[in-house]
Amino acid sequence: MLSPASQAGAQISTTPEGNRYKLLPLSRRPFSSAYSRERTNMNSHLETDHRSGPRYLAALEVRAEWDETDGTHIVTEGTTENIGPEGTLVHLPRRLPEVGGRVMLEVHDSDGKALAVVTEVLRIERNPGHPLAALQLLDQSDEWKGMIWEPAAPRVTPPPPVEGEEEEDDEEEQ
Repeated sequence: MLSPASQAGAQISTTPEGNRYKLLPLSRRPFSSAYSRERTNMNSHLETDHRSGPRYLAALEVRAEWDETDGTHIVTEGTTENIGPEGTLVHLPRRLPEVGGRVMLEVHDSDGKALAVVTEVLRIERNPGHPLAALQLLDQSDEWKGMIWEPAAPRVTPPPPVEGEEEEDDEEEQ
């Protein structure tokens, strides 16, 4: 049952079978989010996304290797989608590892240098057009941060000075 406050702005409609229902305006519908949700009860709490730091969009070439449960050794190539301080989201077009499995990941930076790290699969997205695996580092986090994560950070460069601005500034100082 809707509260009187929730019913404000609601529209009453009828189905072809004669059943009545209420349509709430979007502003009155409950909000839900995959990363943050607040409950309002006696034990109120806030669920948040516990990321280890900012992730940067970067498409670096990767080579992934792992063993399947049947013993088959898999080697595949792909690209990173985003890079965090303790892991990455990778697009592996041919095959995905199992959640909880270990993956040996070789990431090639923009200069062509490679860093090999051991990762654990946190989750996978089996989108047929764009399969993804979220991988968390199990070793070499300092090398990862210095060679892969920090260089992936966006760089903001100041615009070049406009002609005549420098001369005007010099005249004002005198």
